[in-house]
Amino acid sequence: MPSPGPLLYSCEAERLAAFYDARGAVFDRNGRIGHEDMRPLRASPLFSIAVEPEPIDTPALLQSLTLLGAGDLSIGRLFEGHINACLLVCQFGSAAMRHRVAAGVRVGQLLAVWCADAAEPLQLRPEDRSLRLAGGKAFASGAGIVSQALVVARDGEARQMVLVEMDGASRVDTASWQPLGMRASMSFTVDFTGRDVTEDDLLGDSNDYFREPWFTAGCMRFGAVQLGGALAIARITHGHLKERNRGGDQHQQQRLARMWVALRGARQHLQSAGAAWDDAELGQASADEVILLANIARAAVDDACDLVVDLAMKSVGLQGLMTPHPLERRVRDLTTYLRQPSPDAAVTSIGRSLFEKDRLPW
Repeated sequence: MPSPGPLLYSCEAERLAAFYDARGAVFDRNGRIGHEDMRPLRASPLFSIAVEPEPIDTPALLQSLTLLGAGDLSIGRLFEGHINACLLVCQFGSAAMRHRVAAGVRVGQLLAVWCADAAEPLQLRPEDRSLRLAGGKAFASGAGIVSQALVVARDGEARQMVLVEMDGASRVDTASWQPLGMRASMSFTVDFTGRDVTEDDLLGDSNDYFREPWFTAGCMRFGAVQLGGALAIARITHGHLKERNRGGDQHQQQRLARMWVALRGARQHLQSAGAAWDDAELGQASADEVILLANIARAAVDDACDLVVDLAMKSVGLQGLMTPHPLERRVRDLTTYLRQPSPDAAVTSIGRSLFEKDRLPW
């Protein structure tokens, strides 16, 4: 199947977003997304874009992630993790692994990247003539519906990526995920103890997972999904106020305007970071430039999301904190999803990069 162009990226993402927006409240109430619920995403040409031979249009991909996040943040989180895993396999995997993963994705296999360690960190140990995993992963989004998980295991002082088939041999603790929001992301704890793997399951060399710009600049993808959550909140607020004929209130006009300016600004930063990523793939931008623009985009998204949540709650009031008002779930989900690691370090790196320059560029 050929890779979709930018227009098809957006059209497909809009279609999927509408489908999942209508089901998000049920996902939240059930605390899970089923295999059947994933069928429309698996059947979409977006699902396999990262394993096709045509290069990805990264700005268009980020736009599609935002649109999916506006439909449902848990769906956006699962799709972002799937794309991340596919990109890492294509970048660091052997030819045999790339072929195997591409074939699986084309028939609907969902992938994920699980990096956060459980209480007993995941380790890769030699065992007779094979390799064996011990320990587990926490916050493993999609556990239960993911077909293959790319996990980062400790191998002595190093870290090794391992691609593990999720065939029921690993234990999933569904009681471990009791969050404020993002309930349907199914970010459970998974215990891999006793699971045997082979050399063919190893992805790249030691510590390749942390190679730049792939490690840091990947924040632009989850930032795009988060921005979609903020977009949904702004749309809900806009609809709520129009239904109640409050659009003539200058305070509400100013709040909505501030939301929209922040959202559009964050979108532009994401597009710049995505374009720099594609330029770097062609040798036309440096890794440092990509990392800087990705961190700027992350900071802009964080600020925009915080502002939109604050202004939306002021605009809608107490109703927005009560079910079944759609704002209640959206605020819970976005508040939870924004808690990604090291936000201060990302901002600090921007300032450090600027102070390394003799004169601020424009």
